[in-house]
Amino acid sequence: MKKNYTLVLTNQYQNINSDQRLLTFNVKVSCNELNLNFEKISFPELSKKEIYNRYEICDKIYNSLFQELVIKLNSIHGISFSARSWNIIIGNWLREFIQKNYKIFMQLEHVYKNYNIINRLCWCGEKYMCVTSL
Repeated sequence: MKKNYTLVLTNQYQNINSDQRLLTFNVKVSCNELNLNFEKISFPELSKKEIYNRYEICDKIYNSLFQELVIKLNSIHGISFSARSWNIIIGNWLREFIQKNYKIFMQLEHVYKNYNIINRLCWCGEKYMCVTSL
């Protein structure tokens, strides 16, 4: 039987109940001082083929979004920059944005497939910590 976990997506530990079994991407030293029951998520090592396949997926997403963005950005700004110009302006940022978000998506997918998550804790602003039940 799988253990039940609360997935912690914040570094604000002061309001967390110490009797919960907590799962996190990165255990900080300061949380150990609070006597919390943290377990770090274990991710499998990716093969070169898996890394390449993920890169290809991100590249397809980029190519799909980029063509739409060129049209929208030219329309919004009342200009007619070429795709090459927009690639120079936003290309690296967009690729990095897609790759980082795809990595986060794949990590969360791994967590939900391999751990029994019953609650989530996330930071929702200066004064609030959100607790969501699944």
